[in-house]
Amino acid sequence: METRKYELSFWLTSNLNESEAEAVFNEIAKKIESWGGQIINTQIPQLKPLSYKIKKETNGYFGFIQFSSSENKLSDLEKETQLNDKILRF
Repeated sequence: METRKYELSFWLTSNLNESEAEAVFNEIAKKIESWGGQIINTQIPQLKPLSYKIKKETNGYFGFIQFSSSENKLSDLEKETQLNDKILRF
């Protein structure tokens, strides 16, 4: 099956400390790799101010993962991120 390049950008809740935010990031990256995806580039989440409130929060950890994967795995990734309460937006 053909693979394509994708980018998952996300905001994590500011209730996490830096090591917890990095652990969530690593968990997402490991899931992508376990589905056969290949990580191309990453940005470890960094605490930044939000332009507007999301779920009553004014700050959050922003990070992204660029990866290549087959399209049929994207729905699995979307479900995983929707169920994770530490992710404000993706």
